Amino acid sequence: MLEIDALTAGYGEIRVLERVSLDVAEGSITALVGSNGAGKTTLMRAVAGLVPVSGGRIALEGADLASAAPSERVERGLALVPEGRLIFPGFSVEENLRIGAIAPHAKAGRAARMAEMYALFPILEQRRRQPGGTLSGGEQQMLAIARGLMSRPRLLLLDEPSLGLAPAIAQSLFDTIVAIRGAGVTVFVVEQDIRSTLEIADTAYVLENGRIALSGTAAALLQDPQVRQAYLGL
Repeated sequence: MLEIDALTAGYGEIRVLERVSLDVAEGSITALVGSNGAGKTTLMRAVAGLVPVSGGRIALEGADLASAAPSERVERGLALVPEGRLIFPGFSVEENLRIGAIAPHAKAGRAARMAEMYALFPILEQRRRQPGGTLSGGEQQMLAIARGLMSRPRLLLLDEPSLGLAPAIAQSLFDTIVAIRGAGVTVFVVEQDIRSTLEIADTAYVLENGRIALSGTAAALLQDPQVRQAYLGL
């Protein structure tokens, strides 16, 4: 579904990603893991069209995204749930969800999709009139994911979804990611909780200093001595 070939990207004169190549298969959970500062968020933002690309290719379902604006990428079925959630704190839960369906292709069936989000995250229905900024961290992350799903994505990009969450809430979130894939949405996730991510992913890539250092099935990487020593403390 997503093909990244020899991607080079960064900020001004600073190169963060250097010839990164990876694939995200349709119907999969694909993980991108690595230490802080490795370039994971930059890669997600480049895919979403928020960071300029200086080399290489990004294609969604075979179509090159080079000239596609961020809004066009959403219209083509790609949605980013950014690091830090970035919900609209002064808007209610329901208003945040409506904004998620602002793309032309997402407006049809918006009410039914909102009902699906409330079924996926029942606490959001209870909080639907509350300003997003008054929710707990876990509830805000649920809202951010639900807002992304309101755009009817075929590919959902999740950037550090468990960041700052209590362990029990984070585990529930990983279960939700599996459920989202079960509903037919392909998931590409960047995560700091490497063990939990590899336990739910199909394929994984390790990013180090802006380059892919390792790749393979998530199960194999979970047992890889280099990964276990460097990232799992084993």
